[in-house]
Amino acid sequence: MANDSTKDLLLKAAKTLFAKKGFDGTTVKEIAEQAGVNVSLVSYHFNGKENLFHALLEEFGNSRVGATERFLKGPTSFDDMRTRLTLMLEENMDYSMNEPELNEIMNRECMVTVRVGTRDIYERVFRKAHDNLVAFFRTAQEIGVLAADIIPEDRTMLFIGAMVHTLRIDPMHEDFFGISLRDPAYRDRIIKGLVRMAMEGSTP
Repeated sequence: MANDSTKDLLLKAAKTLFAKKGFDGTTVKEIAEQAGVNVSLVSYHFNGKENLFHALLEEFGNSRVGATERFLKGPTSFDDMRTRLTLMLEENMDYSMNEPELNEIMNRECMVTVRVGTRDIYERVFRKAHDNLVAFFRTAQEIGVLAADIIPEDRTMLFIGAMVHTLRIDPMHEDFFGISLRDPAYRDRIIKGLVRMAMEGSTP
C-alpha cells in the first residue's frame, strides 16, 4: 500500500476506536487490526498512539479554524453580522453531522483535564478559532453594531459554549424527544436562536 493510503487507514481506524472507547481505552494493536495493517506501521507513520490522536485533534481543529476564517470576516452591518454567524453555524452543524466520530472524540476531550501532550494543539490551533470570534465581535462594536458594554471574550465563550453543548446533547435529545439537528426545520430554529443569543445587544 502507498504511504498515504496506509496513513489514511490508520486515521480512519483510530477515529472509530477513539470515538467508541476513548484514548485510554484504545490500544495500538486494536488500531492496527481495525486498519488491517501491521502494528509496527503505527510507530512508522505516527511514532505512537498519542501522535495519531493528535493528528485527529488537529484535523478537527483546523476545520473549525477554517470555518471562522471563511465566514467571520469583520462584519460591515447588522445584517452582515447575522448572515456570517448563521453561515458559520450551518457549516459547523453540517461538519458535526458528517463527522460524528470526530465530534464524539472532542466531546470526550472536553470532559477531561487537557492532556500535557495536547495542550500545544489547543494553543496553536483551537485558540485561533476563539481569537477569530473575539475579533469578529470586537469589530461589530467598533462599527457601532454591538453594544459597547459587551465584553467580546465573554460573548465568545458563551456563544461557543452554547454551540458545543447543542451539538453534544443532540443524540440524547433525539433519544428522549425524537427530534434531531438532522431535521432541517429544527436545525434552522436552533441556528436562529443561537444567532439571536450571539447578537443580543446589537442594533440595526
